[in-house]
Amino acid sequence: MVVKNQFKFLIQEIIFFDKHYSRLYRKIVAIAPMYAPNASETADPHDAIYQEILFWLPFDALRPYLKSQFIMTSKNSAKDITYDQFFQQHLYTSYLVGEDNMYDRMITEYVKSEDAVKKEQKRIETELLNFEQDLWEY
Repeated sequence: MVVKNQFKFLIQEIIFFDKHYSRLYRKIVAIAPMYAPNASETADPHDAIYQEILFWLPFDALRPYLKSQFIMTSKNSAKDITYDQFFQQHLYTSYLVGEDNMYDRMITEYVKSEDAVKKEQKRIETELLNFEQDLWEY
């Protein structure tokens, strides 16, 4: 079954530091399909005003199904990979929509302009990158 107005997924990840290996790891916790009831087939789905999370699926519960389904990547058509490999290797394009904070808010709840949202996303990414780079001393 294909939902016409389902155009993207919200992926909940955690990024954690393993002190035994001195490495940052990313782990997908859950995936939620997004639904935009006002999006048409010809319009750009990102222009849809109203977006709604349909439901959350725990990633560990999905893994047996994702391991059996193959996807063709645009980079190498000779080698198919599974959806599980696609998600585990982070081959998808993504952007930050929130972080764990004391107010439990998404970025768009406390930042209103589009430029300010991009600046906040860049700040969070830079903070993560700096943390990882500061682990090593040369």
